[in-house]
Formats: sequence, C-alpha cells, structure tokens
Amino acid sequence: MAFGGSTDTSRLLCIHCGGTHPPGMRRCPSTGRALGGDPRLIGQLIGRRYRVLRVLGEGPFGASYKAEHVTVGRLVSLRILRAELVANPSVLNRFFREARLVGSVTHERLQPVIDAGLSDDGLAYVAYQYERGRSLARAFAHNTEFSFKRAATLTCEILEGLEAIHNSGFVHRALMPDSVILRRGASGIEHALLTNFGAATFEERGDDGPFSPPSRPRSFSRGPYTLPPHAYSVKPDRREDLFATGVIFSAMLSPGGIPRFGGDLIALGVPAAIEAIVARAIHPSIDARWASSREMRAQIRPYAEIVRDDIASVTETVVNDLRVLRNRERVLDVIPARLRLESSNSTMASGLAGALIRALQKETGGRWNEIAHRVPGIDKFLELTPQTGPIPATPIIAALEEADALCGVDDRLFCVIIGERAGNDELNTLFQEMLGGAPTPEFLFDGLSSLWPKVIGQGIPQARQVGRGYGRFEVRDQLEPSFALCSALAGVIKAGLEHLGAQAVEVSKTACEAVGDPACMFNVTWMS
Repeated sequence: MAFGGSTDTSRLLCIHCGGTHPPGMRRCPSTGRALGGDPRLIGQLIGRRYRVLRVLGEGPFGASYKAEHVTVGRLVSLRILRAELVANPSVLNRFFREARLVGSVTHERLQPVIDAGLSDDGLAYVAYQYERGRSLARAFAHNTEFSFKRAATLTCEILEGLEAIHNSGFVHRALMPDSVILRRGASGIEHALLTNFGAATFEERGDDGPFSPPSRPRSFSRGPYTLPPHAYSVKPDRREDLFATGVIFSAMLSPGGIPRFGGDLIALGVPAAIEAIVARAIHPSIDARWASSREMRAQIRPYAEIVRDDIASVTETVVNDLRVLRNRERVLDVIPARLRLESSNSTMASGLAGALIRALQKETGGRWNEIAHRVPGIDKFLELTPQTGPIPATPIIAALEEADALCGVDDRLFCVIIGERAGNDELNTLFQEMLGGAPTPEFLFDGLSSLWPKVIGQGIPQARQVGRGYGRFEVRDQLEPSFALCSALAGVIKAGLEHLGAQAVEVSKTACEAVGDPACMFNVTWMS
C-alpha cells in the first residue's frame, strides 16, 4: 500500500515533507527542495568517502545529491548515474568523460570537478564543488525578475564560461537554465556558473557515444527551452551553444522566464539593438550566427553592469560556519572593539595591519569616511609599512567589525573579502619574502606556524595534518582573540594558497577563542 493509504503508485513519495506528489513535479511545494533521485541513498556512504545528505535535482541520466566528504568535512555536489545505465559501457564512458573534459579546464565560470569513480557496490559518481546558490531554472520557477543590465551581465558571464570550453576544443550541447548556477558571492552578488556537461563533445569531431547528434541534445531540453532541430549542426559546433545562450538571454528579459523573440521582445521595452543580438544568435542558419562567444559578448558588454570583482567566492560550508560563530558571538554579547579602544594593550604586526586597512578602504569605497568617523584615528594606519613595528590591534579589529556591519550582512563574511584582497594586493609578496620563497601551497600552509608570530604577534600557532590538498591550522592562548580578525585571516590564507596555484580553496573557520572555544581552528582544503 502506498504512503498515506493511497493506492496510486505513480505518485512520488517525498522524503522532505512525508507526503506524496503528482508525477512530473520537480520540487516539494512545502519545502521547496528537489524531488527525484533515490531516497535510499540518503545517509549512505558512496565511494567510502561521500555521505549523501539530500537530493539537489534530477536529470535524464541520474540525480545530483548534496554530500559531505566524511574525512575532510567538505560539501560536494555528487552526480550519480542511474544504476541501470552503469551496465552500458558507452554511457559509463561518456559519464566519466564528462569529468575528464571539465577537469581539463579551469575557469571561474565553470563548476570545478573534484573527484570521480565507481563505488564498491557499482555506483558511478562524479563529485563537483558544491556551490552556494541556485539554478537559473529555479530562479525562473520563482518568477525572479532580472533587470535589463543584470540579464546582460549574467549572459556575458555565461559566454565567458563557453569561451573557456570552446577554446579547449569542446562544446556544451545541453545549455539550458538547469545548466546555469547562479552562485552567490561573498558580497551577495549572483554570478553565472556553467554545469551539466553530460552532452559535451569535441567540436567538429564528435564521438561514438550512444547519442547521435542532433537528436541527443534535444533530449536534455525541457518546456519552453527545448531547442528546435535547426539549432544544431550535423557535427558539434560552438554556435549551437550560442543559439542556446540567445534563448536564455531572451528568457531573462521576459516575464516568467518564458523566452520571447522579435517584435514580442521589443514590445517588452527591450532595445532593438539587443533584440538584434538575440536574433542573430538564434538565426536558423548556423553560418549566420555569431562566430564565437567572444564576438557575441563584445556586443552585449556595453549594456551590462560594471560589477566589482567578488573576490571571496565562498561555499555554503564556509558561510554556515561563519554564521554559527557569529551567532555565538552575539549570544555571548561580546563587546565591540570600538568600545574598547582605550582599554586594550594587545598589538599586531604593522605589515598585516597596514595591508588590511588599505584593502578595507578600497572595498568600502564611499563608506570609508563613515568607518573613519566610527573608529577615530584609523586613517593614520593607511601609512603603515612592515618596518613600522608592532601597533595596537584593537583599532584594526574595530574597523573590520564596523566595515562588516556597514558593507556586509554582519556575519563576518565581508572580513573574509577584505583579507583576501589584502593578500592579493600586498601580503602574498610579503609572505614569500618571510619564508624565503614558498614553491607549493603545502609548503606555505606548513609555514603558517612560523609566519603567525611575525604577522600577528600573539598566540601559539600550529599547523596540523598538512597533506596534499588539505590541512588544519590552530592558534591557542591569544591575548585578545577576535572573530573579525580571524575571518580576515581566513581570506589571507585563501589568497596565499591561490597565489601558488591552488584551486577550489575552501578555508572553513570552525572554532574561535573569541567565542569561548579552546582554540581558533582553520580547516582548509584545496586542489593542487
């Protein structure tokens, strides 16, 4: 008997609300979470290292799950191939080839691949970096309205990702709203990220896979985003992706995310020049379309926003850890540093202090004067050099706290941005000088223990469990521990590792002396 006494076995049993939903429904109306997938996998260990947490979505060949790497605590988006397809060598080869293709290209507009494999019980999986955000399809489902400039900006970012994969010799062939993640950066701005490369193939060459063009790509499309047969060429061609981009651009410009074209688009107030860009992208003749992503993006760029680089793109794990610690800080009613300016005697190195304050001034822009008003005398710290010597730490902490309250969302995430900018602008060079040159991310991380006394000047540091792509760093017995300063240092560490070539760096702050923990803990993972 079906759940709740229903005899309709076609209804979907929902693991989120406990009810059942009609066939074809993609999200639980009560919780908003994705339906589909295999509920039996929730809580299971895949490949001896990934604990499945919940369903993220379902595609034609399998489902995506939010999962946690049980050893390092890192969240991933785990794509698992349908069990009945694993026995098909062609499908299995294509599934793993997706990981190889995407893994061969590194770009900020592509969702990074972390791992792939076949579990002991025969499940084929690919682990992607878990991204904090939502799909463009979900934004459309929630009737999100995109301003004209926002739509143009996101389209330019989509084209940046396409340019990266096209320059590497392959085409996406399944670009639709489900294939675009709107990743929320540290400052709250959404950026486009490409994913779902299951149909990707080499341009002009194709392959011997089980899905022959042009019928294969159409099986990935849905509803109003289903592309007509003339969108594709006989052989894979990058201009197929540009056709799909034109459809997505039109959808963002249209109410409800339903793409409109020609006069219908102009009737919505879209400039004729933009309608002409869309019209050329979706021209029935592939030779009449834009020749490349770069060419199409150059035409749209003048209409896009000038977006400040969102330096600290962070995962949901990092954000949640910061918010937990910030909530504890509020519960403990920790006295703000600006109220302790006259009573504190702790010091810090002038090189770090000056770099942080200069980065803070750049990041806060027009609000710097307001911060300077709240923290009297902070302007003089702009002139600090590493040779100045130890200086009071409390004004630096106060400036970070005030900047986070004014320009962030008071969760210390803005402090991470400031730290990352300080690292990129000045501190990476300073650290290299202090260490006599750090050739690898692992060497730098292991050297943090020797850097800390010179940079901070308080506490007992220790780098633990340093290995290829991971490490844990802790500091104990600080005279004046500060969550805001430690958050900024998380950004500094991230910038330092990326400077030496580390990819997909995640610096998670899981404990802090400022809120009563025995030590300040930084759990760090990266790909070398």
